[in-house]
Amino acid sequence: MLKLNYTDVGLHVEQMQAPLETLIAQRVTLAMRLGHTLQVEVGLASMLLTAAHPDLPLLEAALRRETGGAGAIAPVDADCVEVSLCGTWLSDSPLAAEGTFFVALGDRTEHLLYHLWHSSQISMLPKIR
Repeated sequence: MLKLNYTDVGLHVEQMQAPLETLIAQRVTLAMRLGHTLQVEVGLASMLLTAAHPDLPLLEAALRRETGGAGAIAPVDADCVEVSLCGTWLSDSPLAAEGTFFVALGDRTEHLLYHLWHSSQISMLPKIR
């Protein structure tokens, strides 16, 4: 499973081993104990990846095979593509821009997506001279 954390400073992606139900139950319990509101819903999330990465066609084929159309890759510009995924969104409110998104894919697809995201983060960093 992949965990996508959307914060005010950007996106952070992690690979998780626990089942979705366990992770959500832990978050609900924590919110209840702290007296916080927690919104849990099925949703869509997106991330940007480098368009020139040589493994992008592998990800596209894997998403087509595994998600049956619930995951897609679309061009943004000459340098980037947007990957959209269907999963579970957790946030403070239905309109929150910050929150956590969980998506369950096959282990190989999750690893490939994580690898592409990590590589894209490095390649999108400003070049220091």
